[in-house]
Amino acid sequence: LNIAPDDFFDTMVSLPESQAEQQTIGAFFSRLDSLITLHQRKYDKLVIFKKSMLEKMFPKDGESVPEIRFAGFTDPWEQRKLENLASFGGGHTPSMADASNYVDGKILWVTSQDVKQHYIENTTTMISEKGAATLTLYPSDSIVIVARSGILRHTIPVAKLRKPATVNQDIKVIQTVDSCDSSWLLQYFIASNKTLLREYGKTGTTVESIDFAKMKSTALMVPYIEEQQAIGSFFSRLDNLITLHQRKLELLQDIKKSLLDKMFV
Repeated sequence: LNIAPDDFFDTMVSLPESQAEQQTIGAFFSRLDSLITLHQRKYDKLVIFKKSMLEKMFPKDGESVPEIRFAGFTDPWEQRKLENLASFGGGHTPSMADASNYVDGKILWVTSQDVKQHYIENTTTMISEKGAATLTLYPSDSIVIVARSGILRHTIPVAKLRKPATVNQDIKVIQTVDSCDSSWLLQYFIASNKTLLREYGKTGTTVESIDFAKMKSTALMVPYIEEQQAIGSFFSRLDNLITLHQRKLELLQDIKKSLLDKMFV
């Protein structure tokens, strides 16, 4: 869509007769824009900081310790297979033809479109107890990973459940054993996303997928549980801070949009 300059400058606009009112409105939105910019910068800095910490707090290929560690931890990380650190599960789609599987649903049902953030508290679709009868209800702290979706051309979506949930057939669920901290493992998947996608992604099909059976045998460097918990807790707090600024930013943007609609004729 192209707008001719002459047409643009000939556009009629409504404005307050009082210059004082114009200045008041302008000053108000200038302060609001400054606040939006402030939270945008804080959010961007935290995202960049997290990316840097992920690179430095997990060992690089061929190394047994990360570049940065918390005080008191000196033992080398040990190589373990993912299949020895967790159990695995999946799910399916209750019949869409039977509305009672979904009507008045209160049970979370995770699909690939829900794994857009790294923590899941709600899902786009909820299912009923009848719909969930043949599914496994996975506990909170379980890790969900998208194993089949077009988005797998670019990234492997992964998240942690903050509430019990069921999943559909495109999702794999990972439940860690006692010697593996789920928060640490979530950050491992985030830090190693590109490597895992390159190693286990299957392309050339209509819907991209992950060779999850092969992925379960992947070897990763793992610290003792106490160091896992320290790393997991650190990134959990950082993720909460990132989410806080993201929500503040979105709220301010929504407020500005609403006020622009209401403060101009």
